[in-house]
Amino acid sequence: MSYPLTEVGGALIGAVAALCPVDDIGKVGCGLALLVGLTAALIDRSTYRIPNRLTYPTAVILVLLGLLNASLTGRWDVLALTLGLSLAVFVFFVGLRIVSRGGMGLGDAKLAAVLTLGLAPLGAWSVTLAILASFAVGSVVGVSLIIAKRSSLRSQLPFGPFLTIGFVMTALGVGIYH
Repeated sequence: MSYPLTEVGGALIGAVAALCPVDDIGKVGCGLALLVGLTAALIDRSTYRIPNRLTYPTAVILVLLGLLNASLTGRWDVLALTLGLSLAVFVFFVGLRIVSRGGMGLGDAKLAAVLTLGLAPLGAWSVTLAILASFAVGSVVGVSLIIAKRSSLRSQLPFGPFLTIGFVMTALGVGIYH
């Protein structure tokens, strides 16, 4: 059942990237970040880990795409905003890891930073909305599992899928309503 969902998810991400109201390099960056998010979500769902070999190279590629875009368009402010937001999101998730005593993993922090690199050119508010949507979807699923007695308050849920869903929902909404 997960293979058809993966294919549908990949197609949806392609459509979302095509609708992003940014230039062509921005669309590539957004699409790449979201596809890596889908991959990370699938891995996290089954292993409760998000591999560094997925997030690190993607972060480097997205920063290079941002540098290329800034040099071609002269929009260095967008690059500065993107890098600053990505760092702020990473620090926020590391803080959550500390406060939750390991309940939130560092892989989630790295994935959130990578997804931010892809979405931040749409604006700071879009990243904020994506993170809020991630927590909202995760809360609804978690509470639903507890009500259905398929989980408890002590159960772990991988957060990578919720991050990806929140960022895809936000990118789709921004693309449609921009």
